Amino acid sequence: EKAVGLPQAEMEKEGFNENLDEEQPHREISQHSTSGKVSGHSRCRRLQFAHSLTGPYAAISAISIGKDLYMLEFGASANVIGSILLVCSFVSPAMDSLVGTLQDKGLFMLRCFPAATWGRRAPWLLTHSIMLGPLMFAFFLPPSYDKDLLHAWFLSIWLAGYWCVAASVNAFEAARVEIYPFKEERVDIEQYCKLTVSFGIFVGSGAGTMCLTFPSKIIFFFASVAGSAAAFSSTAAVPVMREAGSAAPKKTDASAARATVLRNPVVL
Repeated sequence: EKAVGLPQAEMEKEGFNENLDEEQPHREISQHSTSGKVSGHSRCRRLQFAHSLTGPYAAISAISIGKDLYMLEFGASANVIGSILLVCSFVSPAMDSLVGTLQDKGLFMLRCFPAATWGRRAPWLLTHSIMLGPLMFAFFLPPSYDKDLLHAWFLSIWLAGYWCVAASVNAFEAARVEIYPFKEERVDIEQYCKLTVSFGIFVGSGAGTMCLTFPSKIIFFFASVAGSAAAFSSTAAVPVMREAGSAAPKKTDASAARATVLRNPVVL
């Protein structure tokens, strides 16, 4: 009643904004869903994106158990394998940092995969999942059981395999922030990541365990097929990862970079 007959300017000056206060939450929700670019992905598409982690975790699990296979069944030296793993534990953080820098700058890949249509992350997942497949196949089938060759074979596959794993996981983590900018969506997709990571660990550790339990050439062959198939299957996430932005990310401070390196599974 107090506001009857007052001009619009005076009503705003007096603070008569009850209706505006009631509409404020609805406006915020609307802006959150449009300008924030919610992904709108279905459950199947989110699972498809999370499946990019299956191959890397299958490879890490297979190699972790496979070191025992090399020592107990193939005849490799425990001291040499231990020294190789010690050296690799220092090299792996540098690989994580280097591959992240290369992806951010878009080096090498942009010539064959334009950023406008592929983004900066999808080419790395595609190429390195394809590279990881033959490495997994070769890991369980060394060309010879000579000790020197076994040691060189294990070191080469470990370094090349971890590079592929680092590239794939790095691409996933960066693309997740770009495709799912809101915390609620990233929390939701975490449950799908647990599924795909668990499946990858099951395949990799299962292949290694079968080789240790039933050491024979036919088992080694099927373990190689299972590991390489898991690696190749991660390419199913490429169509979703292509939705990640093509713009170069902003520079982060040194503490954030160090935190990324310290999250390395080998360091932990």
